[in-house]
Formats: sequence, C-alpha cells, structure tokens
Amino acid sequence: MKNAPIFTTPKTAFQLCLSALIVLTSIGLKAQNPEWNSAQIRHEMEKLAVTANVLYLAAHPDDENTRLISRLANEEKVRTAYLSLTRGDGGQNLIGDEKGALLGLIRTQELLEARKVDGGEQYFTRALDFGFSKTHEETLEKWNRDSVLKDVVHVIRYFKPDIIITRFPAYNYGGHGHHSAASILAAEAYEIAADEEAFPESSKKYGPWQTPKLYFNASTWWKKEIEDHPEEYHLTNVGVYNELLGQPYTVMAAESRSRHRSQGFGALRPRGNQLEYLELLKGSDQKTEPLFENIITDWSRVEGGKKIQKRIDELLTNYDHTAPQKSTDALAQLYFEVENMPDNHFKTYKLEQIKDLYTACAGLYFEYLSEVPYATTGAQVAVRAEAISQLDNPHTLKSVRIHGIKRDVTQILSNEKSTVKESVVISNEITPPYWLWSEPQNNLFPFSNRDWIGLAENPAVSKATFTIETKYGDMEFDRDLRYKWRSRKDGELYRPFAVIPKVSMSCDQKTILFTDENPKEVTVKIKTYDADAGELVVKPDLPRGWRSEPEEYKIDEMPADEVQFRTFTLFPSAEQNQFDLKFTINGQAARDLVEVKYIHIETQTVMPKTKVTLVSAPIEVRGRKIGYFEGSGDEVPAALKQLGYEVEFLDPARTTRDDLMKYDAVIAGIRAYNTNPEMYDLNDALNTYVEAGGNYVVQYNTSFGLPDDKNIGPYPFRLSRDRVTVEEAPVAFLDRNYALMNMPNKLEVKDFDGWVQERGLYFPDEWSNDFTTLFAWNDPGENLKRGSLITAQYGKGRFTYTGISFFRQLPAGVPGAFRLFANIVANEMNRENEK
Repeated sequence: MKNAPIFTTPKTAFQLCLSALIVLTSIGLKAQNPEWNSAQIRHEMEKLAVTANVLYLAAHPDDENTRLISRLANEEKVRTAYLSLTRGDGGQNLIGDEKGALLGLIRTQELLEARKVDGGEQYFTRALDFGFSKTHEETLEKWNRDSVLKDVVHVIRYFKPDIIITRFPAYNYGGHGHHSAASILAAEAYEIAADEEAFPESSKKYGPWQTPKLYFNASTWWKKEIEDHPEEYHLTNVGVYNELLGQPYTVMAAESRSRHRSQGFGALRPRGNQLEYLELLKGSDQKTEPLFENIITDWSRVEGGKKIQKRIDELLTNYDHTAPQKSTDALAQLYFEVENMPDNHFKTYKLEQIKDLYTACAGLYFEYLSEVPYATTGAQVAVRAEAISQLDNPHTLKSVRIHGIKRDVTQILSNEKSTVKESVVISNEITPPYWLWSEPQNNLFPFSNRDWIGLAENPAVSKATFTIETKYGDMEFDRDLRYKWRSRKDGELYRPFAVIPKVSMSCDQKTILFTDENPKEVTVKIKTYDADAGELVVKPDLPRGWRSEPEEYKIDEMPADEVQFRTFTLFPSAEQNQFDLKFTINGQAARDLVEVKYIHIETQTVMPKTKVTLVSAPIEVRGRKIGYFEGSGDEVPAALKQLGYEVEFLDPARTTRDDLMKYDAVIAGIRAYNTNPEMYDLNDALNTYVEAGGNYVVQYNTSFGLPDDKNIGPYPFRLSRDRVTVEEAPVAFLDRNYALMNMPNKLEVKDFDGWVQERGLYFPDEWSNDFTTLFAWNDPGENLKRGSLITAQYGKGRFTYTGISFFRQLPAGVPGAFRLFANIVANEMNRENEK
C-alpha cells in the first residue's frame, strides 16, 4: 500500500457521529453509574420535586463560588450549573509544565471533578483565556464581543435558568478584565435571550427564554461596607448542615474548591454560619425578597405537573431507607408518566434523574468498556457491555445495543455479571478534545458545529444501551464507552475511550534556537499504532529561505507499535525570524499523541499538530555553567540549553555555599520562593556567592504568602501585584549605557516586538537605592511601571530580580526575549560595571 491516507478531512465521520450523539444526549448530562447510599438516594429523590434552574456565570475555572453552588444544588435542590466563559488557558500551572490549551484541558477536567462534589453542571463558551486583562474594554474587543455574547445566549436558551447569578462587578474593575466582561455579557444576554429575533439560530433550536431574575453575588472584595447594609441584599447562609449528606455546604464547597490543584487552591474545610450576599439587579424591585419569590419551583408550572408532583410526594412518603429497592416500581411508574407528558424544558433532565434513581435503588450496574484505551481510525475494537443486579431484586435484561448493533438477550439479571461482547469500528475520524481540533483564531476556539457550544468535553464516541423490562414498560439506560484498568498504586481507574491516528509523530525539542548561520538538527519520533499505515512520506513544511537535508523521508510499511526516528538537518534563513515548523505525513498534517495524566482528573488524550518552534536571531552568550532552582511548570531551563548553557538542577534543601561557587550564574525559577520554603534558608549562602563574584537571578514570585521577615537577595524590595498585560506595550529604556543593555548583545526596541500574552507580572513597587531599574512600560491609561527588572551590584557580583514573563516568552520562541535573558545571565557584565 503506497501513501495511504492516515487522517481524513475535518467534519467527517467523528463530527457527524458527534452531532448525532448531541441530539440524543443533553449537553449537561453524563449518564454513568450513580453509587449512592440510602441517605443519598433520599436526597436525590427530593430533588425530583424541584423544577427550577440556576446558572452561575463568571470568566474562569475557579471563579465560581462553590459555597453557593453547593447550597443551591443541595439545599434548594435546584438544577445548578456554572458557565465559565473560558477554560483558563492563560493561567499558571503549579503541578506541571502544561501551558495554554493543555492547561485549559486540565482546568476543564478540574471543573468537572469539582461539579461531581458540589452537584452542579459545567458549561463553557468558545472564548480563549488570552491572559490577564485590566479592562473589560480590552477583553470584549479581543473576544469579539458579539461572538461570546452569542455563546452565552445559546447556553441560557438551552439551560433555561430561572435565576442567573454573576460573580464580579460589571464595569467596575473586578480584579481582572475578564471578570467584569463576564458580568457585562451576562446582563446583556439576560435581555437578548428573550428576543426571538436576536441570534436566531439558538432561538429556533431552543426557543427564546426570559430569565426571571438576575443577581450579583456581592462580596467584601468589591464592597467593603456590605455587612453594614444587609437591607440591600438577599442573604443566604451557606454554612447550613445537611443531615442526609452529613456535612455543611462550606465543607462540600472546600472539597470542590480543592479540585483546582493546578491553581494551588486547596482549601480548609470551615464550619459554622457564613453568609453570601446576593444583590438583585433585574427582575424585581424587592431587593431582600426570597430568592425564588414569584418563581414556581415545582411541577405545577407545566401542564399535567400536579399529578407528577403528587406521585413524587408518594414516592418520598413510602421510601424505605433500609430497602431502597422497594421504590423501583414507583420510579418506573413515575418515569413513564413523565415520558408521556407534553414536552417541557426540564422533562429530559427529570427522566435522566429518575433513571439514575432507579439503578441506584435496584442495585443495577451497567458498563460499556473497551479492551484498550484508544484505537486507530477505522480499526475494529473489542468492546463489552456488562450488567449486574447486585440486590435480591431480579430484573430482566431484554437487549443490549452496542454502537447501534442490537443484541437480544432476555436474561434475568442476578448478582452475577452478564456480559455481551462485540467487535465494532468506532470511528473513521480521530477524537481530540473538540475545541482543540485546530488552533484558536482571534481569541476564540474555532469549531463549525453550533451544537458543540456549551459542551465541557466530547460526548462519548460510542454508546451502549441496556433495555430493562419493568411492569410499566421497557426502560433504556445508556452508558458511554470507557476504558477501565487497575493501578497498583491507585486502584480502579477510568478514562474516556479515544480514536487516534494510525501514526503519530513528535519532535525531540519544543524550540530550536539558531544564533548564527550554522544548521541544527531536529529528530522526529514516528510511531505506528496500526499495521495498515502503509508507506509513509515525512516532510517538514519550511518557509522560503529555510531548507532541510534531506527534504523528506520515505519509510516503508511499519508494523503496528513500531517506533522509528528520523533526523532533519535544518539550515536557517539569513533573516531574523521565528515560526512554528510543522510536518506532513503523506501530504496531511502530522499529529502528536499526548496523554495528560494526573491522578485527580481522568487521563486525557490529545492529538495536537506536530510542531517545533524555530528561532533565528543573532545572540551571543557568556559563561557556561548554570545552577538552577526549579520553579513550578518551569520550561526556562530548556531555553537555557538552547542558548548553549550547561544547566544543573539544584535542591535548595541540600545546596551549600561551596556548591554554588562553581556556577557562572544561579537562577531561581518562577515561584521558586512560593513553592520551596527552603529557599529562604539559602539566603546567606546565595548572598555570599554573589559577593564573591557570582550572578544570582530570581524570576517572578507572587506577593501572596511570602514571609514579611525574610528577604530575597542582599537588598530589600517589596513585591506587588503590578503587571503589564498588553504584550505590545511600548518599552522605555531607562539606562541605555548600563552593561546589561549592551553586553554581550546590544538591545534594541525591536527586541521587544512579537512578545506573547503579557510583558510581566508581580513587579516590585518599592526597592532600595542599591538597585538600578532598566525598563519601564505601562498598560493604557496607567503610569509607567519601572519594577519589571531590578538589578544591583553586591560585592563583586550581581543580584537581579525580574517579573518579566520569560517563562512564556522563551518557550514561545521570542527572539528578543532570548537576547535579553542571555544578557541577564552573562557574568562578564559584573566585571564591566566594576571598571
């Protein structure tokens, strides 16, 4: 087979399959196996009687108030969801080196884990978290205001909330331009969602929707005097104890909050009364009225609902917590009565709730499992559907439909597992996270199918449907295709099944720096996952002025699970430039296969296009050996190696003064002092190293949590929250003659072009007169910030603190950032200044 196609074009089998699944599956539901004890079953039964919806809306993962979500979902028992406009792609990562889209994927999963704890659901828009913003004007401009507004209206019309609650003040600065923008868009969407003519696509699909009330979740963060004016707010006590769940909502909220591990948001579990202040913005003039005043929250709001309400009351009255299985007949009867009702906006959701309760009461457990975590496009996959009735409560399994293939079984289920096996072709298209199919454009994730708006993650690419016979009719239970395995350390684990390319390709480096005309090599790793991959032609997609030797490789057919390596020698352009080099296999974009693995989230399979960032810029370096204290999510050491430095990692708990003396420079990574308290114990040793002629460079730390009684470096300075978020902000040189500005590279204004996301963050705002400042810049409407880099002579050596975001610029391949960092770590500057 010659030059066989490995990938198919976008919007083929997978996307069509996904579209069909969305029609069948509510975007807020994930029907799997509830494992509730009898108290939890009772709690979920009580939720059946409530038909109200509340939508909490803010900008990022971790912006949501988990205390309020916990209370709403479990005390008021309303269907509660959080709409996060972004996935948090622009944040920092305290647990790994993932940034950008991969960090957004982690934070998406952390939100889903949080919602499992507090009982909420999770939605998103297409908005990219492009980094910190100081104004809502900048945010709305970069997001293309109407594009994100359209998504918010879409979710509102789908979810149909009775109340919308925002987290941050609109128009006034809420700690972040994204925050204020989210509240502005919420207020606009509140009005527009009711207009049938506005955004007609979602209006036709879901109908217009007028949300009765809009609230602002006020806080002392924004209104210091809030506790002095309770008459202006509806007060909600989130410290209430739930007897059935055995904990107060503050504890539940802390558990939920602590799922945001990548952001370091582990929380204490507080107990006791705690008030939340809700300011009524629209829908009523009575600011302190009960939250659901004039909102019907039971079944009487729809035709035929009073009969259903009565049936639920009987279900609760007759519930026996010692024998939940006695409720199965009543649940089956309720299911079919609800199914036969006229359509309403909560019918599908309530049917899913009833089915979950039925399986929990009956002890039924259904699974649809693959023998492997992923398979290639078009491949046959061995799958199995398993059913078991764990109580002495026989049920008849009539049939199992696996990926559309129906198998009649008619079997009485018992406490012995019943298994139906099948071999199926899952998909002819790969299944990356749907918003990561291609690169973001104009600060939005592009995808063509509007049905995807709101989805937290892909619907399962395959489902199994178990049909159970009841005295009132047949009930169907869907289960997503999953992979289950045993970890010796962590026990039973699950992950979503994925469809992957027949061939993956990765590069041995993320960035390659060319400082002169000499060529450099990039080695690609090619792995086959299917014996049907055929002959491969691998080629780099180089722009004019660049060339490679060879131009391409032809690889004969490779068996499945074989790995081969090929090396291209790359010759740079004579001009300074930077770009992402991508590759093709048989003329189509090559893709990597990346697994994002952390124990607190389910493993995610990502298939980004294979690339390596190439940087061609004239850069001189001085010195050879660097000692490096690692920070969190730190990729700067790899950039230093590209500059030609030998980098050795240091353990602050074991490093001595004598150890430091062999290094031309010592560097502390981002947040090193935030994450390693032992760094402070090294202060005397580091100062001695500098005094003897060493060069110590500290990258940014956050001001939060640093001890007041300990210094970083030989002279005092104070960290602040000052930052410059506009990456194009003009730079002002404060001392052009200073050695760091000229040696070994003469810095020019053009070195500050092409930066990404921001200039820097957590700048000092006070420092001793021993320091010299070299750069100043500002965001629009603000004064110049001079603290992005402060440097001082100490003895024969030099200490430098910088909040410039090298941790973003260097991995992104910004040429000027490499030139500046080379100057900072060059130790000859100390001798020059001594002259």
